[in-house]
Amino acid sequence: MKTAMASTSLDAYRKHDFSGAKAVIVQSMQPGIKYTRRELEKLTGLRTGTVTGRVFDLIDSGAIESCGKKVCSESGEMVEALKLPAKQGELAL
Repeated sequence: MKTAMASTSLDAYRKHDFSGAKAVIVQSMQPGIKYTRRELEKLTGLRTGTVTGRVFDLIDSGAIESCGKKVCSESGEMVEALKLPAKQGELAL
């Protein structure tokens, strides 16, 4: 089957394992919005250890990215912020 997608795009797509908790986390996130791990716990209903472990995996795979720090709406503390990466052709916020 031929596609118009570059092989690098297909490789990047295949690299992501969006099953189970990883899928829940990624699908819960909205483009352009920054999240903390605690906010993702509340948003997804997943446990702390599950979110923490899957976030590390998702950052390593490039499915989400660290984007500085923000005040967590759950803890009130300044912590690492996470977001979906900008898609090709989008401006990064």
